[in-house]
Amino acid sequence: MIRKNSRKEGRTLEIIRVGIMLPDKMFAGALVRGLSRECRNMTFLLEQPEYADLILTDEVCPQEYQKDRYLYLVNEPSRAEERVDLVFRYEDCRSIVNRLTHLYYLLTGRNLEYRGTTAFRVISFLGEAGGCGVTSLCLSVGRMLSILYGCHCLYLSLTPLDGSGQYVGYSEGGDLQRLFYQLEAGKEVPLGAHLLSDGYLDRLRVPMLNHYLTEIDGQVLASLMETVNRMGQYEYVLIDIGTMYAGGVIDLLRNSDGYVFVRNGSRYMEEERADHLIGTLGISETKGIRVRNMVRGKEETYDDEMQIRYCRQAFVWRDGRIEIDLNTSYGSEVAMLCERILGEYDNGK
Repeated sequence: MIRKNSRKEGRTLEIIRVGIMLPDKMFAGALVRGLSRECRNMTFLLEQPEYADLILTDEVCPQEYQKDRYLYLVNEPSRAEERVDLVFRYEDCRSIVNRLTHLYYLLTGRNLEYRGTTAFRVISFLGEAGGCGVTSLCLSVGRMLSILYGCHCLYLSLTPLDGSGQYVGYSEGGDLQRLFYQLEAGKEVPLGAHLLSDGYLDRLRVPMLNHYLTEIDGQVLASLMETVNRMGQYEYVLIDIGTMYAGGVIDLLRNSDGYVFVRNGSRYMEEERADHLIGTLGISETKGIRVRNMVRGKEETYDDEMQIRYCRQAFVWRDGRIEIDLNTSYGSEVAMLCERILGEYDNGK
């Protein structure tokens, strides 16, 4: 049943068929429209769904996971965390697609991804100090990569105090510690249940306070990256490290495919000090892109350092959070950074 569609430069995209077996045809049709917008490698069948590779249904599910092709819609959100073949009926479409992808991998051992390409690229964003705008820049890069190049990116905050909530809103139930515990114990992790999406950028649900990050070793974070890789969904994983230079986060930084080092545009940091910090962290100078962020005046920019100027119109306080408007000069300069990221860390797109 698995089909492959041609893609430019000879690459192929594996397509699977998902049957929709729901008695409420109006709900089924709306669900198919939402899922289709979120996924490029699945087709959804309302007619003859029994011939599909995977089946999405709200029929009574068995008492335990059967490792078959069925994904069951359940009415209680808490039940969706019990097994990989259960998902909350009114979960966002991206999370349902993520769960289908994970189920497909468990059944076949294959990722849904472009054949002939390499795995995703891990890009870490780090700052010289707090207040450099690392989080806003990381989020903006992820969205702009999606808007301009169609890249599917995942954002992960690994800072003790998560600052992304002021831009995307704080989510309930972000139990990153439990996720790490499951990975450390070698358990199957339904990562789709931990993901949120705004239509442009997926992000891992995290709590506001991550005080235990210093205790996480590099192997657990490596397992998390492998879990994400098996999903076959992302071209780039963007890690918001900020100044979290401790524990396994440093191992993840050193093993990243590249990094963006952000300096504050309104403060002066000698180039020698920046070089010393990068050298102390043990990361390769050749893998990094340096950015002087939120520049307000005519501050000096070092060799090969990109400059992103402060733009008041790009940051608007609305409904209790800061909205970032990329249709501004700030967005144009973020686009230039995205172009350089694609050039430095091309993943075969």
